[in-house]
Amino acid sequence: MGWVLERDTDALPYLLKATSGQADAAPLAIASTFDVRQFVTQIKPDIFHPDGNVNPREIPIALQLPDWNQWLPRVHPKDAWGPSFARSEFAKLYDGWDGGRRKGKPSLRTLLTPAQAADWNVRAIFPLFARWSQARRAFLGRFVKGRAEWSAELTDKVYSTQLWQLAKTWEMMQEFGLETRGADLYGEAAESRTWCSTTLADTAPAAAHIPDGPTGVGGSALTNQYLSASWYELQIILNRGNHRHRDRTPIDWLYLIGQFRELYHQSHFPEPVRLLVAVTKGLQSTDPGLGPDDYREGWRPEQNVDPRIMVSPGWAPFFKPLPVEARRALTEALLAAWLHKTLQYSVAEYLPLVSVRHSYTGRYAYTDITGGKVWEAAQRFRAAGVSDDLVERLQNWGLAYTDRAARLQYD
Repeated sequence: MGWVLERDTDALPYLLKATSGQADAAPLAIASTFDVRQFVTQIKPDIFHPDGNVNPREIPIALQLPDWNQWLPRVHPKDAWGPSFARSEFAKLYDGWDGGRRKGKPSLRTLLTPAQAADWNVRAIFPLFARWSQARRAFLGRFVKGRAEWSAELTDKVYSTQLWQLAKTWEMMQEFGLETRGADLYGEAAESRTWCSTTLADTAPAAAHIPDGPTGVGGSALTNQYLSASWYELQIILNRGNHRHRDRTPIDWLYLIGQFRELYHQSHFPEPVRLLVAVTKGLQSTDPGLGPDDYREGWRPEQNVDPRIMVSPGWAPFFKPLPVEARRALTEALLAAWLHKTLQYSVAEYLPLVSVRHSYTGRYAYTDITGGKVWEAAQRFRAAGVSDDLVERLQNWGLAYTDRAARLQYD
């Protein structure tokens, strides 16, 4: 409970100092007279640099995350779905049992047993958990795909099935000692405490398209959105990719950040710092050593949320709790960090001679904060108080980019 802040803006000092490898410490009590403005001079581009490593686990938030009993399903999948669950790949991948007889391929539990040995290659478990998540989606899809009408009973069954997988994931992480092997999973620079799955994000009501309203979890849009926000937040804390992001895995950052807007529409409670942490981790999700020629894992600005979120009219309410001085400093620092990383590569690397078609497309509702064309917001950055020199460098980059795109007839 000591990590739950009264105000989201109280998290700003922790964002400014949160880097990988810091010793754990409980948050200091922040007086009611705390003023964000006293930290403005500490806001530097390094905080947001895509090659950096801000650690969300070390940043307290004003969103109380689910208590342990909210991790537990109200209905067991066997009771919810009957024999169809026991016969499913989803069930068998967990323990391999069906009616007391072992069938089919080895289960997760069987395959994870060697993980207790310190020298076992734990990276081999990535595809196992990914397959289990795919099996859950396929199983639930039989009951909810294309469904126009939901009921409280169906919601309870679907959400409980997601929670069952979450509880079993926690069980295996503890039993097989996986939770503290971040370096073995992602390399020495990785967060030590991490998971190797997307189960947390998969638990969000939004992940199963559970609708808001009376048939949502808890019978309200607010509860439904709170739980989605909470499980996505825990996914950021426990597995945000550790600079090993591949396409939309383990997190679809545009979708996740869009969920901040969905929660705000219900709560009317802006969370500027928690939002900035998510934006930062999205920028820091790619491998620092891979450039734009690697479409799956490299730096591709158009595939992520960009600094325009700070000056977009649609996102302005999120940053109102911050003083004007802090908003200006944060906007300039975020833009400077993004531009510094982007300018490490030539325009030709972003736009090769042969057009590369890629499946990643942004949602229309978020074209004001994604797509990579940050220079189109140059006047808004100026109006926000960003230095003329920084805006001019941004515009020069934009001119070079659009000129090459036109000459090569890129869309």
